Amino acid sequence: MEKKTRKKGLELLTDREVKSAIRQAENEMAWQEKHKAGLRLSDNGGLSVLVMPGGSAYFKFRFPAGIREDGKMKRREVSFGVYPQVSLQKAREKARAARLNLQKGILPLGTNGEKRQIIQAPTGPTFFDVFGDWYKIWKDKVTDLSAVNVKYRVTRYLSDIGLSPFEKLEYKTFEAIAKNLVDEEKNTKCGTLDKLISCMSQISKYSQINEIEGNENFAKIVLKLNNNFFRKDSEKHYPAAKNIAELFPVLQDFKNTISQMDDLVVIYITMLMNIFVRPGELRVAKWIDVDHKKDKIWRQPAELPGSKKRKAYAPLSEPVLILVRNLEKNYGGSEYLFPDKKDKSRPISDDVIRRQVEKISGWKDKQALHGFRSTAYNILSDTGFNDDYIDIQLGHVDSKVKRAYKQTDNLPQRKKMLDWWSLALEAIEAGQDLPDPTPYQKTY
Repeated sequence: MEKKTRKKGLELLTDREVKSAIRQAENEMAWQEKHKAGLRLSDNGGLSVLVMPGGSAYFKFRFPAGIREDGKMKRREVSFGVYPQVSLQKAREKARAARLNLQKGILPLGTNGEKRQIIQAPTGPTFFDVFGDWYKIWKDKVTDLSAVNVKYRVTRYLSDIGLSPFEKLEYKTFEAIAKNLVDEEKNTKCGTLDKLISCMSQISKYSQINEIEGNENFAKIVLKLNNNFFRKDSEKHYPAAKNIAELFPVLQDFKNTISQMDDLVVIYITMLMNIFVRPGELRVAKWIDVDHKKDKIWRQPAELPGSKKRKAYAPLSEPVLILVRNLEKNYGGSEYLFPDKKDKSRPISDDVIRRQVEKISGWKDKQALHGFRSTAYNILSDTGFNDDYIDIQLGHVDSKVKRAYKQTDNLPQRKKMLDWWSLALEAIEAGQDLPDPTPYQKTY
C-alpha cells in the first residue's frame, strides 16, 4: 500500500522535497524496500506526486466516485503527467482547472486520452461555496495560523464532497471520510476528525443564519457525526454504548452493583438513564422546579450549567415519577432533589457520585454517565423517533429547526418518547425484545 507523508498547515510541496524523494528512490535500497508500491507526496486539493522505486515520479489527481459497499469512500484518479517534464506549477494549474470542471459537472481529463464525461452540474451552491463564504467572514476573527490550518483541513480531507451541491449532501459520504480518518489515526483520539466536525458545526450555524437551502439537512449530518464518532459535549468525548448489544452488559453491570452503592446515587443514575439530561443539571435540580403531580415536568432554569441561558422543560416518564416520589419521601427537607448527606443546604457533590460510579467495574472506559445521552440518541433515532424531539430533550439549541419549536409545544410527544425509552431500558436489561414503538410515535 502506498505510504503518505504527513504535512502540517497549508504548506504546498516544493521541488526540493520531490527531488529529494526521487534521489532516495534511485539510490537507496532501504527506501525501495520500504516503498515498494511508491511514496505519495500530498500537495493540496486532491493533487499529489507518486514517487516510484527507481526514481520515476507522476502527478496524480484524486476525486470522489461514490461509496463502496463497506461504507467507505470510493475514488477515481487521473494522471497529470511525469515530473519534471510537467512542473509543480503546471500540475497545480491542471488540478485547479479540474476542480472548476467538477463544479460545472465535467469529470477530469487525464493524460491517457480518455473521453470527457458530462454529469449533471449543481444548480445551487456547493459545499465549498458555502465554506468559502463562511471562511471569508470567520478568518478575520482568528489568528492567521488558525485560518490556514482550517482551510487546509477542509480542502484536503473534505475535497471528496467539496463540489457536491450543499442541499444534496448525504451523511454516508461524510461517514466514509470519517471512517477513513479513524482508520488512518488507528482509533486514537482522532484530533483531525474532531477539528473537522467542530468546523462543520460553525459552517452549519452560518448556513442556518443565512437560510441556505439544505441547512437543516446539514445540521442533522453534523449532529449525527458528533453522536457516532465523538458525541462532543463540553469539548470532551464520553465513552458510551452505541447500540442495544453494547447497552445490555452496561445495564447488567449496574444491576449487579446496586447492592454495593448508595441508594441516593442509584436513584440519580437511574433517572439519568431515563431522561438523559446532562449529569450536572440533574445533580443540582431543585424541588421548586419539579412538578410531579400536575404537569409532570421538570422546568430547568436558564442558569443551569449547559442550558445556554435558555429555560428548558423536561417531561417525566412514569418510572421517573416513581423515583421522584421516592426522593420526596426519603430525602425531603432540602431544596435539592439530591442533597449532600452532611449538609442538606448543598447538592450532592461530583466526587461522591464519581466514587460510587467507580464501583461499577464493567463501566470503566466503556460507559460514562454523560454517555447515556449519546446512547439514547442513537437507539431512539434508529428506532424511528423524531430526531428534532430527541435533540430538544438533550438540550441542543444550535439548530434553526430546534429554535423554531417552543419548549412546551412537544411535551406530550416527548413524554410518550420517554415512556417508551423507560420500557426499552427494562426490556434491554432483561434481555427481551424492545416494546413496539408505534403507539408511542403516532403523534409524531
